[in-house]
Amino acid sequence: MMKRNRWRSLAALATMLTAGGAAPQDANWRIFRDPALGLSFAYPPAWMARVGCHASRRCIALTEGEHTVDEYVMALEVFRGGLDWTAATKSVFRRQSDGWVAHGRFADHPAERIEGEVWNGLEAVVDCGISAGGGVHAAAGECLWAVLSDGRMSVVADTQGMSPVGDDIRRVIRSVRFTRS
Repeated sequence: MMKRNRWRSLAALATMLTAGGAAPQDANWRIFRDPALGLSFAYPPAWMARVGCHASRRCIALTEGEHTVDEYVMALEVFRGGLDWTAATKSVFRRQSDGWVAHGRFADHPAERIEGEVWNGLEAVVDCGISAGGGVHAAAGECLWAVLSDGRMSVVADTQGMSPVGDDIRRVIRSVRFTRS
């Protein structure tokens, strides 16, 4: 019986991968898919995916438990356009003569180039303010920003500095797949 369940799990994974879905990071990770957005990604089982962050239907908030879309651990927002345009107009990234930087609350931070199976991107951890209700920035935190693009579509991912920028956040980013042909 255990062998049959293992084969079913492997068959389901193979079907999902050939269908262009995001690969789960372990057997318990959930998969978010939205054919209209042309996006899929994997995320931890304790998190919820909710559409509507940044007041946009193109934005998916990953929250812990029952938090609202404004209390996200990570937001992923889809835009039409390539990497350079999206990074410069929809995120904290700016091109300089020696490469890309990300503008934080108090300083600029070097951006790293990242790659997925069919996308290229930029990623940086910046200093950011943490809101304590009413829009008051009560403390400084570290926020991760990333822009991923397949050349036609892009995703801007950001965190709010409330949770540490850890492996799960980076694994979500690496699992992003553009599914619109």
